[in-house]
Amino acid sequence: MPTRRLSEVALAILALAATGLVVGFGVSDTKQRTLASEASSWRGLVGGGHADVDVGQRELVVLRSPSMAQRVAMNGGVASERKERTWTRIALAAQRQLLSELSTRGIRPRVQFSYSRVLNGFSAPLDARAVAVLERRPEVAGVYPVRPAYPASVSSTLLGGKGVARGASSLPALRIPGYDGRGVTIALLDTGVDRAQPYLRGRVLPGIDVVGGDDDINFLPFARLSPSQPHYRLHRFQHFYLWLLYWFLYPKWNFVDDFKNLIQGRIAGHTVQRPRGVELAEFIGGKALFFGWAFVVPLFFHPWWVVLFFYATTALLLGTTLAVVFMLAHCVEEADFPARPGATERLPQSWAVHQVQTTVDFAPGNRLLNWYVGGLNFQIEHHLFPRICHVHYSRIAPIVRQVCGEFGVRYTSHANGFSALASHWRFLRRMGSSDGR
Repeated sequence: MPTRRLSEVALAILALAATGLVVGFGVSDTKQRTLASEASSWRGLVGGGHADVDVGQRELVVLRSPSMAQRVAMNGGVASERKERTWTRIALAAQRQLLSELSTRGIRPRVQFSYSRVLNGFSAPLDARAVAVLERRPEVAGVYPVRPAYPASVSSTLLGGKGVARGASSLPALRIPGYDGRGVTIALLDTGVDRAQPYLRGRVLPGIDVVGGDDDINFLPFARLSPSQPHYRLHRFQHFYLWLLYWFLYPKWNFVDDFKNLIQGRIAGHTVQRPRGVELAEFIGGKALFFGWAFVVPLFFHPWWVVLFFYATTALLLGTTLAVVFMLAHCVEEADFPARPGATERLPQSWAVHQVQTTVDFAPGNRLLNWYVGGLNFQIEHHLFPRICHVHYSRIAPIVRQVCGEFGVRYTSHANGFSALASHWRFLRRMGSSDGR
């Protein structure tokens, strides 16, 4: 008898479960799929189902003190690297001040992540008392629970359906209480943008074109160093004469480029903020120090032609070294030169992939060369990690190569400087031909 009752209970549970599946998700008509059923198609960033995430009592505390990005926006959208560092320090100082004041009340959050660039805040496990105290603090803009989010593959048919079309907000499953999307700006970084998409039409703001604006490979009209640059008959011989022009790169920086960029307020076609105040004084003082050290002081001890001869010799050797290092890393047969993908002027691949595929390392095992050029022979790592000291590039490079192999990204490195020089010579010859691509 107990066995019979147990079987009846099990059958009842199974019947209820089957009814729930039929009512909640549907089992026969795929055309009747709902957004609830689409949740089952959510996938992780690199495929596969998403894992459960234990967020515990973690909360995101956002401060009213502006973040670095907010200060850049208030400054007209442009800022020098020095100002960015200063504003980042100010944001972090505001967080430390808040945490210090909380500690006097016996609240010592264990901060897991600190944010200062896009927003000013931190995340930490907080109990109810800590949340209540923080919400009453005048310097706190808000306290928000940390929630896991997963990329979802919702079909365009469902998005275009009734109740989910652009401008509609009547589907409870897609709503967050108190938020309807108005006043929210979304940044799409390093990706192609379909401006004709209904949800984006008329809402995409101007961005920065990262294609065709590299002064390091802009020697026009004397040389053609990219398939997108115009071709002149003179370029047929550039693989012979361009090596002599490399001599003048450093003097050009000293006497032309720095002053031109200052006056025009543009670098590589992009508008930049002209230095003012302390930064302008640093520029003028630095130039005065350079010209005084290179010309004025030596003229007290040597004839003018001796001073000019040694400056020219030093400048030409340095210019050649700098130019060759840049060219071996960028203007070789193996480097990509992606074309603009239409009117959007956005690249189809991510920023990191773009850096790897448009840059080439050379002579990674030459420790003397690595020391002499300051790690610039590890150009890929220099682009990916510009704020990491170059002495670590030789240990970072194998990791980058391995990760590129795992994700199918081409990683190129010439075994020595001679093979890189040969590749650069062939590249110059190909770009100089009338049909060079």
